[in-house]
Amino acid sequence: MEVTAINFIELKLFNTIEENEVEQFMNFIRRAYIESSRAGLKNTFEQDRPIIKKLMEEFGIVVETTTTGTAASDTHTSQQYNDQ
Repeated sequence: MEVTAINFIELKLFNTIEENEVEQFMNFIRRAYIESSRAGLKNTFEQDRPIIKKLMEEFGIVVETTTTGTAASDTHTSQQYNDQ
């Protein structure tokens, strides 16, 4: 990876047999966007969300808008485990 800062940032990501920096960076941006919308972190990343969103748009990263939550029956405290 090469990073050059002048009045702008030039970021060169490389895709080699050993390592795919482009995919790693895209996954990082996707995770940052998802985590920044979580209830406990939403206020923390409020100022960062526009740049994260811009990066997602520029890289063509798509994140599903549906959220999956853990239902009470999915946890280890469900009644089936308590009866054993």
